[in-house]
Amino acid sequence: MKLARLVDPSVSSYDYTITTSNNYPTAAGLASSASGFAALATALVKALSSEHSWAEEALRDHRRLSALARLGSGSAARSVLPGGVVWWRGWDRSGFDPVWDSYAEPAASRVSDLVLVYVFLSRREKKVSSSEGMRRSVYTSPLYWQWVEYEENGIGYDISLLDGGPRERLFERIMRHSDLFHAIARSSYPPIEYLSDESRTVIERVHHANREYGVVVAYTFDAGPNPVLVTTRDSLGVVEREVAAGFEYRVSEVLLAEPA
Repeated sequence: MKLARLVDPSVSSYDYTITTSNNYPTAAGLASSASGFAALATALVKALSSEHSWAEEALRDHRRLSALARLGSGSAARSVLPGGVVWWRGWDRSGFDPVWDSYAEPAASRVSDLVLVYVFLSRREKKVSSSEGMRRSVYTSPLYWQWVEYEENGIGYDISLLDGGPRERLFERIMRHSDLFHAIARSSYPPIEYLSDESRTVIERVHHANREYGVVVAYTFDAGPNPVLVTTRDSLGVVEREVAAGFEYRVSEVLLAEPA
């Protein structure tokens, strides 16, 4: 296992029994691996912390825990932390340093007004996995590196919007980021199309609601057809009535970090 090879060879001598369950669609664009590997990494570190100093340190240092979770899934790097986070991409270098390699850290504290609405349009496994899709985009999309530069140049502005900026500007940025990601997927070869006709229906409903009520909701799609809608508590009723109606969905509060 990666943990043994990169961090501590003695870990491979342990016997493990791992039992997991998941109540969200798997491999359908809702980052199911993020929750699973974040939970697994946290559980392993806690179990090993009484015997290994590196595990004890990881419990105290979110950067180390985040980097360790990333060994299972890139998305899991963000999921070990609540609230708004920024995920740094790290550097190409030999060896593994859980402090300086790719990790996530808190990026915003004032997100308590936000609500997420997960819309389940399809529970089928997507045809192109996230890992394969990203590899294909890196090697074949002529727009890929311009997209990376654009995203990295705007991260400071996005964090400022998340941490108390105007919600209408934040929502517009969220949708633009989602649209650009899928444009990169479509510009790859062979082209990758993650969105479905129902996905586009949700997109149309979001823009209609924002024209009617002001910018009150954003959509974001990962590598799959199922949208996550971002709104505020005050606008949740509008979103349920105007956007999510007729679809299976689940409302989730944004988990916040406990005060220091």
